[in-house]
Amino acid sequence: MSADQGVSAEADDLRADLLIHQKRHADAVVVLRRILERSPKDPQAHARLGHALLEMRDFPGAQRELLAALEVDSKLTEALRDLMSAYFLAEDYPRALKALDMLAERETPNAPAWFVRAICYDKLRRKPEALAAYQKFIELDGGRDADQNFQARQRIRILRHELKK
Repeated sequence: MSADQGVSAEADDLRADLLIHQKRHADAVVVLRRILERSPKDPQAHARLGHALLEMRDFPGAQRELLAALEVDSKLTEALRDLMSAYFLAEDYPRALKALDMLAERETPNAPAWFVRAICYDKLRRKPEALAAYQKFIELDGGRDADQNFQARQRIRILRHELKK
């Protein structure tokens, strides 16, 4: 019998949380896959596995697991947030925007959400929407994130110039 065969579900659950907290995502993936072997429809395990894969920059794997989590429990807002990040980081801007729209139905978008939305519109060359989203970001951010604030102000200036043409 291997050392892992006798491990209880509760112990695996705690181990996975600890490994994620320690940012040992590859180790967490092993434990979370073992949890899913026991309980293939566990939405939390799928969501946590998706998060670990996202942290490891395995965007297709993260998307697959996060979609599986949301299929079982569509109310998992953190899984939806991670799914949006996985789409955004994989440069799938249309799907990132859809996920942002779904998140906006659940909670009021904060400054970082508006910044991501602005970048998505910008990358898709949807200039008026990008301009509005950058402006909303600046309004909500209040200068707290200097780098993003600078980037947003520069893009606003450029987009205004381009839209005047």
